[in-house]
Amino acid sequence: MNKTFFFFCINILLMLRVSSLIVFFSFLLQIQADQSVQNIHIALAGKNGMTISWLTNDPTEDSIVLYGLQSDDLFMKSIGNQTSYGSNAGWNHNVVITNLIPNTRYFYSCGSSYHISSIYEFVTISNEPFSGTIAAYGDMGIDNSENTMNQLINRTNNGDFDLFLHMGDISYANDHSQQYEETWNEWFTDMEPVTSTIPYMVVPGNHESVCKAFGCFEETTNFTTYKQKFRMPGFESGTNSSMFYSFDFGYIHFIGISTESGYPGAPPLESDFPYIREEDDEESYFQVNWLKEGL
Repeated sequence: MNKTFFFFCINILLMLRVSSLIVFFSFLLQIQADQSVQNIHIALAGKNGMTISWLTNDPTEDSIVLYGLQSDDLFMKSIGNQTSYGSNAGWNHNVVITNLIPNTRYFYSCGSSYHISSIYEFVTISNEPFSGTIAAYGDMGIDNSENTMNQLINRTNNGDFDLFLHMGDISYANDHSQQYEETWNEWFTDMEPVTSTIPYMVVPGNHESVCKAFGCFEETTNFTTYKQKFRMPGFESGTNSSMFYSFDFGYIHFIGISTESGYPGAPPLESDFPYIREEDDEESYFQVNWLKEGL
């Protein structure tokens, strides 16, 4: 902040009432904070829903998505939440948009009341049976993946894909634990032309479990990074978890299951798993029957 701007602010403040000073200082803090929108990615959120997710270095006044059917008329607005798991991890924002029109192109911008992103777009899934193309793979990371990423980006730009399934080991950040957050950010930046446009559905692998470096282990344990960065349709499918969820895509019903951890209330290994009785273990009974119903 230069001297001219500082003295201009002082002069303005002297003319304002005390009640207005608080608002003005809040505004100054917001414009000084780094609210630039990064790492945009989208995911299906139940029938006719979409989750928009992104990262900012600092917390923001709010987490909003503006959207509409024309790029110059983003007349609708949804509000979400933001979370952080560490002082150097930034803030992860997740906003769920509901009641979207099936098989329709939407334009959107995300951020806060003080800083909004460029405009992106996506096409919603049809509720009628349809044919589509799915890109499905596991493992990627930032090492030796440039050619793969380029192919995915080029084919996405050509309109070749309708859905992405990434089955674990997403950024391999825990192989770069001294640059853990930098690795996540690099992967998201490289893949944003894909993840900001086509629903990108993920499940965790062992490389999402924790940052292995001293100083970040405790704050990232038990898949904390994955859970905050990716909002999968667990709430919409009855598990309230991004580790276990399901969704429909055309004729296909997908079930995402983490094989790296037990679900909340999971029965012990010695349990008679398929025949759990509700009166013995209500929570496990619910989880097992959720899977049965999904299958």
